[in-house]
Amino acid sequence: MEFNTELIKGSTKNLLLAILAAEPMYGYQIIKALREKSDDLLQFGEGTIYPVLHQLEKDKLLSSEWRKESQFPERKYYAITPKGQRQLKTSLKEWKSFTKTVNQIYAAI
Repeated sequence: MEFNTELIKGSTKNLLLAILAAEPMYGYQIIKALREKSDDLLQFGEGTIYPVLHQLEKDKLLSSEWRKESQFPERKYYAITPKGQRQLKTSLKEWKSFTKTVNQIYAAI
């Protein structure tokens, strides 16, 4: 099933915060985790993810650091900040209320 791009666009920021709440990750790792956790329904590309990561970092919702691991080149890891955790908690509460309301309306059909 393909999702409406507006639905995805409106959720990307919160999806990234949610995925990074578990652990710091680098770009491709984030893309892979989103794909795996959505059973391949959400397939983001680098062109979508990186601008949002940079904006979240600019907004102080994420921090980043370069790490060098054994045989791999240096990678930029992103981590959720305390401000990002608060934003995620607020967004999740809002999302649950919104989806409950929409589901109530759809249930009437």
